[in-house]
Amino acid sequence: MRNKLFVYKGGGYDGCIWEWNAAVWDQYGAFRDVGSSGCTGLWTDRTLRDDAAREALARLWLKEGKNDAAVIDLTKKRQVKYFYREYNAMFAYGCMEKLANEIYSSQSGGRKVFLFWVCTDCGHELAFDSTPAWEDSHGDGGVGTVYESRLCEECYSAGTCRKCDAYWGKTQLQDYGYCVDCFKQLTAPVQSELDDIKRTVDHINDQTKEMASLRPKYATKHHAQAAKLIKRLEKKRHQVLKQVLAK
Repeated sequence: MRNKLFVYKGGGYDGCIWEWNAAVWDQYGAFRDVGSSGCTGLWTDRTLRDDAAREALARLWLKEGKNDAAVIDLTKKRQVKYFYREYNAMFAYGCMEKLANEIYSSQSGGRKVFLFWVCTDCGHELAFDSTPAWEDSHGDGGVGTVYESRLCEECYSAGTCRKCDAYWGKTQLQDYGYCVDCFKQLTAPVQSELDDIKRTVDHINDQTKEMASLRPKYATKHHAQAAKLIKRLEKKRHQVLKQVLAK
């Protein structure tokens, strides 16, 4: 085999039973370590004396379906993207970074392999001359920390509050790119006016629903009128917000 990434459940560390490990059949067909850990990692298992024994065991795991062993064809972009989509964000990035910067760093000739990293937000493919921002952390069940979001510079910037510089994610930011806390703080002077606008919009929406239920014959015309009123109110709301946010 050549240009095949081999992924399996290897050994873990203190407080963790297992973690993903990886090896690769490189462009020359040599079986090489990408990342091993614990007593069951192919390069950390002391009972395995050489690479031939490690490769034989890897092939056996594939044949018998043990240790969730799987192969990713590095010459097929869709399989590389599948790898990023289905495996731990940090593990997938670490494997590909080592392949790109070490194992395939001096590649010449042979079939083209796809070595890039993928932003978990926008899905764009990026070269390893740029590094991701890691966000959305949680414990791994042991003593380690796992990050779920691997972000390109553009997505990280788009999800960062423009006042406190904390990352929240694009969908969590309020108007004009502020987080909830900063938004509340900055809009406090005009909050009563914003509340009045919201109450009016809610009232119009309630009337529209009531009209649709009680007088369906006039519902379409009323809905069109209500939509125009709400649009004007939204415009007014943004004008109020600009007084305190658009600076």
